[in-house]
Amino acid sequence: MEKHKISVLMGIYNCADTLEQSVKSVLEQTYKNFELIMCDDGSSDDTYAVAQRLALTDNRIIVIRNEKNIKLGRTLNHCLQVATGEYCARMDGDDYCAPERFEKQVAFLDSHAEYDCVGTYMQIVDGSDKVKIRHVPEYPQIEFLAKSNPCCHATMMMRTQVLRELGGYEVNDKTERIEDVDLFWRFYLSGHKAANILEPLYFVREDANTYKRRRIKFNFICAAYRYNACKKADLSFGYKLQAGRQIIIALIPNSIVRLYHSILDQRKD
Repeated sequence: MEKHKISVLMGIYNCADTLEQSVKSVLEQTYKNFELIMCDDGSSDDTYAVAQRLALTDNRIIVIRNEKNIKLGRTLNHCLQVATGEYCARMDGDDYCAPERFEKQVAFLDSHAEYDCVGTYMQIVDGSDKVKIRHVPEYPQIEFLAKSNPCCHATMMMRTQVLRELGGYEVNDKTERIEDVDLFWRFYLSGHKAANILEPLYFVREDANTYKRRRIKFNFICAAYRYNACKKADLSFGYKLQAGRQIIIALIPNSIVRLYHSILDQRKD
């Protein structure tokens, strides 16, 4: 039985070339009780037209549009406003997921009432022949948030009631581009717990440009946020130092950062 409806929140922006594959991977899920809410964030390419065309093929697809570009956090909140499912799942318009992703995540939440969010491993798609897996802990504790998100944001499925109780995504100068970091900290500080399915059920596209888009300002904002969050959580000084690693990363050349992530993504448990 598929008694729990999923609302898939997808902010889309200039992803016309990849959107059809992304949507297809959602429509081909073994778990069929879902709605796919796509919100175009003022794309300058054919993304909105592609989304409208895809919506004509399946009545589970809902397409909305922002009047202007308002960035991801506000866009996801726009999706959340119209969501009717008991679970909210994330998806990006340039990625795709395995057919059994929703089925396995719903099964976990159904059988683990103590957890309000579940993510998965991610497999990196960068054109190389090497299999690169982004690993996360199975049951991340709050201390893990000092250095990274407990779940890969795009893979998460969260109970809708919890996401709404948290107020959705916080949007201000302190959380710009780190809306996921802020969400997970508020989630844990409110007493909720997350887990991960240790399988690569989500496929994310990455290339050299991903690292070129890094900005020193962004890394400082992220580090400052995590440092202050560690203080709120009363974590030890060692975890506050871990929070500062983002500043160090900002000063390292992109090529070295990319090599570091490549080594991590290929490691085996």
